[in-house]
Amino acid sequence: MRQPWAVVLLSFLLCGVAAAAQAVHSNGQGGGRWTDPGAWHGGTLPEAGDIVIIATRDTVEFDGTDASKPTCARIQIDPGGTLAFRSPLGDDKYTLIVNGPIESYGTLRLDATASPRGSVELRLVSDDSAQRVVRLLQNGSFLAYGRKGMQGDRRNVIISTREPEKGKPRLAAMVVANNDSMLDVADAHLSDVVLFAADLDNTGAASNERLNIAENRFTGLARVSMIRCDTPTVRDNVFTSGDAVLPEPAISAGSCQLAQVIQNRITGGYGCGVSMEDDVDSSVTENSVEKAAKGMFWRGRNAMIKGNIFKDCTIGVQLHAMSGVVESLVIEGAKTDIDLLSSVVQFTDCRAGAVAKDGTVLNVNVSAATLLNCNIPAEAIKVNGAAPGGGPPVEAMQYVVVRVNGKYAPGTKVDIRTNEASGGKPTVVGAADLNVRNSPAPLTSDGLTPLPRSLRALVLRSWRLDAAGKKMAPAFFYDMTVTAPADKPDQPPKVLKSQVIEPSDKWYRAEANAPTPTMEVTLP
Repeated sequence: MRQPWAVVLLSFLLCGVAAAAQAVHSNGQGGGRWTDPGAWHGGTLPEAGDIVIIATRDTVEFDGTDASKPTCARIQIDPGGTLAFRSPLGDDKYTLIVNGPIESYGTLRLDATASPRGSVELRLVSDDSAQRVVRLLQNGSFLAYGRKGMQGDRRNVIISTREPEKGKPRLAAMVVANNDSMLDVADAHLSDVVLFAADLDNTGAASNERLNIAENRFTGLARVSMIRCDTPTVRDNVFTSGDAVLPEPAISAGSCQLAQVIQNRITGGYGCGVSMEDDVDSSVTENSVEKAAKGMFWRGRNAMIKGNIFKDCTIGVQLHAMSGVVESLVIEGAKTDIDLLSSVVQFTDCRAGAVAKDGTVLNVNVSAATLLNCNIPAEAIKVNGAAPGGGPPVEAMQYVVVRVNGKYAPGTKVDIRTNEASGGKPTVVGAADLNVRNSPAPLTSDGLTPLPRSLRALVLRSWRLDAAGKKMAPAFFYDMTVTAPADKPDQPPKVLKSQVIEPSDKWYRAEANAPTPTMEVTLP
């Protein structure tokens, strides 16, 4: 049992507990069910104004069902102690209402995976915003697991705060995890609750390293924020702000490394859908964001952004001081589709939608953008300043798939090289043609050169923009030659047909790997 001085100190640390508040300790003999007097020292059940302390090596199983008033004033879980919700039976709903903070050096577990109809809820209801918090301290853990596959997007683990009075703003609560604590939340509903993690490790190098946020539903003010975390995972979550307007992002990661933000759906008045600041080697893949002020913001190195969709955001994607790759991006309904500042980025297979008259499809400020198979014409790009390193601020490249019609022998190839008049032909014998990739290209059985998914497709540079946003001269032209194998090893390939080709924005392939040709050549 705790000594009186410990209770006084705890009261002080928990922001001024009234002198009359009673500290109720678990029994120190293994714990028990919350509603069983035998689980508590002295046989006294906790009441609404009490401080609850779960002692080391005790496991208290919460089974309270009264959702009309606070269960207790605040909770402390000692190192090695556990507060776990009982698995609901039938339609039971266990609701723990705390009118103050929960501070845990031990384990707080909400597990309803075995309950097809019942549910568990943790509700933080203090009038003081600083007290609506679950705070994980050294080695503390917060584990919440709902049942998968429930109908109607329902979740049977709920983490919430009290509903606001009519006409009053919504109130947020927080789960705060830092240092050596553990945060693992899956298949839960978070209503106006922010998950905040700092300095957590999810590499798996140690058994207590965990930061996974997966398949949850976030509503109202609920969101995810991470700082200085290693390999965190945020995947398959649904974020819906409803009538709430938030200046903060739905998902944010600051100074993290190897963060994975995957297949989340975000809709509503967020300041940003996904924000990655000063991150390294992180990835944002297959997410969708609608109606946020910004679809995504990124500042950091070695980014991988792939398969994301942004709709009806004021700014689709904003990349500042960023290096990396953006693939299969879709932006619709933005005022500015893509905004670059001091960044070096390759865009591949990206589709940007039309913008308002005063909007911009691609804004390039002191940056370098390579556009490979993107539907962004030169006239839709604003350039301000030279690119880092002195290269062109913007260059466009296109996949080219050639179909050869007519009879040809096995081993026939399509060879494309820069036309000498374009000024880009190599002057050194044997030097690479920097305007062309993967030439000569073999023909497949259906008469096509390789598709992009083969990683061997023909790629041609089509135009470049200078620091003033004007196309650089000379324009690119190419010599295309269809060659068949030579009759003898010491002879050059046989030329079946030659022609000069000029690049075109019409070469953009909306379905990059569709087995349709960019151009066709008919042999004599």
